[in-house]
Amino acid sequence: GSEMCIRDRVYASSWSGWSGTSQGTIPSLIGNMDRGGGTAYWSFGPDTNSKLKLFYYNGGEVHTLVTTANVPLSQWVHICAVKDTSGVTLYIDGTSSGGTNPANSPLSSTSVPLTIGSFNNNSITGYVDELRITKGTGTARYTANFTPPTAAFPDF
Repeated sequence: GSEMCIRDRVYASSWSGWSGTSQGTIPSLIGNMDRGGGTAYWSFGPDTNSKLKLFYYNGGEVHTLVTTANVPLSQWVHICAVKDTSGVTLYIDGTSSGGTNPANSPLSSTSVPLTIGSFNNNSITGYVDELRITKGTGTARYTANFTPPTAAFPDF
């Protein structure tokens, strides 16, 4: 199966706007989603309940993976979702806080853009820095708890 890692640093001033409601509470940080409407194929980030969440739709079912821990407010936080052959793991500041074996892969659509910071007329209240999406075999960057990087990503 394919592997993927979405990692980011976020700073939430408040949890207002960090998720939009459509088929449940869907994170507004990043995803294949409509910023002005309720269509979302997949989405990742903190939600308005301060939990880190991965949402996806596979054509027949809606799936969500939610952390047990909260994402801290008013400080820079490293968040990450890693998909490898054994499933998906969510990390907050390098500590695993939820994982599952996904039932199916998320759908995506070229008619809906890759959107950062807004979904379903909700916009995040905070900042995003160092966003990176890596996809392909052998790209599961983290497979256990880790110390988050403090240096900027290298330029390519």
